[in-house]
This record gives sequence, structure tokens and C-alpha cells, in this order.
Amino acid sequence: MSNIQAAIGCAQLDKINFFLKNKKKIFINYNIKFKNNKFYEILDPSKNVKSNYWLNILKTNKNNSFKIFKLLQSKKIESRLLWYPMHLLKPFKKFQKYNIKQAIENYKSHLCLPSSINLKSHEIDRIVNTICQNDKK
Repeated sequence: MSNIQAAIGCAQLDKINFFLKNKKKIFINYNIKFKNNKFYEILDPSKNVKSNYWLNILKTNKNNSFKIFKLLQSKKIESRLLWYPMHLLKPFKKFQKYNIKQAIENYKSHLCLPSSINLKSHEIDRIVNTICQNDKK
């Protein structure tokens, strides 16, 4: 590690409480906006850990994460599909695997939402409104 990299790391650590506070605010904002929605929910962190709220994952009840991903993309909103199940990747298909149905279901029904510490409330509103308009079609 170079001195410059170390200095950047130390500067980031000085701001860790600011980052964690903003990340939690983003999570709470998403959670409130999807709270009474029958199609979507934000995954809560485990109760037995202190979360850093680094990633906000939307769970859909329609297995339509790819459709929502494409909709957000068309509105220039960056999101990410959940990680593709490794046992389905070509290099790993020949290896032993267990009955992993839940991994496939999660991939089809979960989406990683924008979670930058610079995300503003009005931007979260736009993201949520874009997602929810998907159900009006």
C-alpha cells in the first residue's frame, strides 16, 4: 500500500460516522417509502448484527427484478441485479451442487437499489416512483 492510499484510507476512516449515518438515513427512507407496498419491500438487516447499511436490496413478490432493472436503466437510474447464482455459471456447472432453489428465486426477485452516500431524498422519491409505476401498467 502506498502512502497516498494509506492517507486516503485514514481520511475515509475520519468520516466513517458520517458515512454510516447517511447510509442508515437512505435505508430508513427506502423502508418508509416501501412500507405499505404490497409488491415490494426493503430487506432489513439481521437483528443480531450492527449493519453498515451499505446495500439496499429490494424484494419483489413477482419475480420481476430484471423488468424493474430495465425500467430503471431506461430512466438513467443505476441499479444492479442480485448476484447470479454461481452454480449456474458455465465453469461451475460440472461440479457437485446442492438443491439451491432459493438462490434462483432470490436472483429473480431481488434487486440492489442505488445506495450512494450522496443520494438525496428527492432522488430516492424518483427511484421509488419509477419502480411503483411498473405496477400501474
